[in-house]
Amino acid sequence: MARPRLPLALCLAAAALGCGRSAQQPSPLVGVDLLPVPAGSVSFMGHIQPEPGPDEHEQLFQVTVTQPFLLGRTELTQQQWRELMHSEPSHFRACGASCPVEQVSWIDALRFCNALSEREGLQPAYRIQGAASSWDLQANGYRLPTEAEWLLAARAGTEQAYAGSDDADLVSWHSGNAAGRSHPVAEKQPNSLGLFDMSGNVWEWVWDGWSGSNDQASVYRPVLQVSDPAGPASATERVYRGGSWSDDASIVHLADRDRGAPDYRMYYVGFRVARSGGG
Repeated sequence: MARPRLPLALCLAAAALGCGRSAQQPSPLVGVDLLPVPAGSVSFMGHIQPEPGPDEHEQLFQVTVTQPFLLGRTELTQQQWRELMHSEPSHFRACGASCPVEQVSWIDALRFCNALSEREGLQPAYRIQGAASSWDLQANGYRLPTEAEWLLAARAGTEQAYAGSDDADLVSWHSGNAAGRSHPVAEKQPNSLGLFDMSGNVWEWVWDGWSGSNDQASVYRPVLQVSDPAGPASATERVYRGGSWSDDASIVHLADRDRGAPDYRMYYVGFRVARSGGG
């Protein structure tokens, strides 16, 4: 027996409840939660005690992030990547769907952000042209945080060595406790903003170009204060922050940073997404 059809008027009236597929918006990716981060200032590109191993050339200076923004509660997971991009790049696939995606390049991360923006009807943030990719600052779509935003969110108004504690074991997976692999996100304690794994697990790509120096503060040293920096536009390498499961605890502290070519892929580098506004 044929299933009775709803009258057209009833179907139209119920459209907001999902009567027709065309009336439905794509659902957000599972678990992509963004938390608000207020504008503020942070000591940048240098060590704050009691962080281990400061280099003599490093120098503290103030960076101000002038606008609030939203940042992913966790690193992007393998499940979230697979659902949107229909591929499985990660080395540690056996770690599971809730483990961070890795072996993704900076350019891969930009592509993911644009794809997620398009899925949710937002304006893509990036014009992707390899190392010369550009960022539309007016776009409302997903993007990578800047390095200053990342550090502001990780420190969360504190001078703790790691994101949420002075004890690396409480908040991070590092070489001393990770058993040589990545781990599911959000298993360690978050920082005071509710952000997980900003120290350890996998390094996280940010938007900024690398200055060509081990001390990016040298770019700004004439003023020692700067607002909303994004690194040199002509950089051939991009920054990642936070340390990983493969690094000693002295590397996953918040003062450390590293970089790679825009197409660089390694099994200890992933990312988390951001959006402008919302603090």
